[in-house]
Amino acid sequence: MVKALIVLSCASAAMAQTDPNYLAHGLYHPDIQAVVPVVGANPGGLRWANSYSVGNKCYCMPKATYGLGIADYPVETPRGWMTVKEACEMLGGDPKGPSGRPIYNDIQCGNGPPSWDPKELEHFCPGRVDIGKSGCGQIGPTWRFDEISTLPVPPPVSPKPPPPPSSQESFFQDIGAKDEKVQGILSGQTWTYQSSLSVVSKMDQKYLQTHRSGSKFSYVIRGFTPNKKYRVELGMAEVWEPNCERGKRIQKILIQNNLVMDNLDVYASAGCRKEFLAVFDGNQAIQATSSGTIKITMEAIVENAMLSTIKIEPGSSNSPPPPPPPPPPPPSPPSPSASSTKIVIDAGSKDEKPILAQGQTWTFLSASNIKQGKTSLETSDRAMLRSHRSAPILTYIIPNLVPRAKYKIDLGFAEVWRPNCSNGMRIMDITVNGSTKKTELDVYSAAGGCETAYVESYSDISADSQGDLVIELTATKENAMVSYIEITSVSSDHVFIDAGSSDENTSLVSGITRAYGSPSKTTGIPVEFRTHRWGSNFTYTLDGFSSSETYFVSLGFSEIYSGSCADRMRRFRVKINGQTVESQLDVHRSVGCQKALIKTYEMKPNSQGKFEITFEAIANNAMVSYIEVKEK
Repeated sequence: MVKALIVLSCASAAMAQTDPNYLAHGLYHPDIQAVVPVVGANPGGLRWANSYSVGNKCYCMPKATYGLGIADYPVETPRGWMTVKEACEMLGGDPKGPSGRPIYNDIQCGNGPPSWDPKELEHFCPGRVDIGKSGCGQIGPTWRFDEISTLPVPPPVSPKPPPPPSSQESFFQDIGAKDEKVQGILSGQTWTYQSSLSVVSKMDQKYLQTHRSGSKFSYVIRGFTPNKKYRVELGMAEVWEPNCERGKRIQKILIQNNLVMDNLDVYASAGCRKEFLAVFDGNQAIQATSSGTIKITMEAIVENAMLSTIKIEPGSSNSPPPPPPPPPPPPSPPSPSASSTKIVIDAGSKDEKPILAQGQTWTFLSASNIKQGKTSLETSDRAMLRSHRSAPILTYIIPNLVPRAKYKIDLGFAEVWRPNCSNGMRIMDITVNGSTKKTELDVYSAAGGCETAYVESYSDISADSQGDLVIELTATKENAMVSYIEITSVSSDHVFIDAGSSDENTSLVSGITRAYGSPSKTTGIPVEFRTHRWGSNFTYTLDGFSSSETYFVSLGFSEIYSGSCADRMRRFRVKINGQTVESQLDVHRSVGCQKALIKTYEMKPNSQGKFEITFEAIANNAMVSYIEVKEK
């Protein structure tokens, strides 16, 4: 999503020229403010035009501009943030229209922002599109809001709220409504978005059809009883369709300047256009300051943070008890096997549905065959290298792998875009699960030529605790690109079970059990410790191991139920293949409340290649958060 205007000044552009007085020589149309070096592309004339200039003014061509799907994109202007549509309508147009005027590829006469439409190549040819390739770097004037006498004055960034009551015990605000009069003190640049699509919600869906978003913004709500604890409920739904994929929008929540929720992905937690509530109550209730204020901050990690509703009411004194036992679930398929995994993503294929976390992308296909170069790829394998997917940032999330299992990653490249067929024209960095694997990769240079195969390989890469591999390619010059991604498992006997997850395969466990906890309601510990499975006596049976090998068996625990957050409130024994490994495990006594505890044992499976892990209650119920078995 476009977040800010790209404004090129005449002076800075002129510095890039051999003759600083080049505009005075009359070689360009008098509307041209700067000439910049660009790659250039053969423009499509009026078909590509989205704006035109008249003297020192730039006007949009609304029909063409809105057709690019960026009418609702927010842009920063001298008059504050507004959508592209709002800006264009406010500027109006020249009575004679664009006929006979210089016309430009992007919406601000070459000054951006680009639409990233792959058919119009605005980042290669932002300027004039009516005089051929030579006009691509000719930049016209910017939008001129200062000459609009009827332009309404926008509200200040931090509007002053009405005087609060001396004390309030409840508060609700529809954050995303455009006409909402902000009751709290709002700081940070924000804008609103409204969807016309329905939202699955227990509250009135109109509240979740809108949201307020920004890179970082805060609300300070006043008038509460000083030092009293309150229940805070933040409502959200992912209604922006381009973000309805896992990893597209990730954010964190801070209340009273304390991190209360990290790496929140609303889509991953609830789905598209479905209600998600972040609730802080019980032992997570929020205490008002000594002056009776509560501060809520939303901060972006990926894309923009967003929020739809804020609800505050007096907090409850106790956490709710565990839910009643659900009906028996239907049989589940076996857990994924690391040893049988091979995934190939033909990134450059137009039919490929990439799992992209962020970045508008486009594909390019070359008519040329790809040379083998330094690789051992056969002709059939090199076919995928004729095309690629590119963007300033390409982030692939490959889900549903075995958590923490090892994989080999092969990334296939070939520089097939002829303007980049020389050293230093396209440079990118590569990270996997946040770890840098390659910096300053120049595919043309590494492969030894144009239309030549090159493969980057990384071995022993572990999937994260959720079973994801996150591959990010970030351009430092031009655009990042990749032709194919191949994921192959390299670890054999490895199992990870997120026991408390509602999605966990319960066919591996015998005995009456229930899942408890919520990743969104417990913070400060890794996500796999925020839930657990509990019961009076239950057994996990894991098979497929070599009976002659020794394995590390790791069990993860966390006491997240407030009713058991005291010594000796919950005690249980643990057995592996009949051998008692913990006679009276008391998680709270070992580490405290909402703290992670990991117990690891070196064990061999039984003669059938199985591990039978049993949990027997002594006081209260036994429980476990996760089970991991891997080769020693």
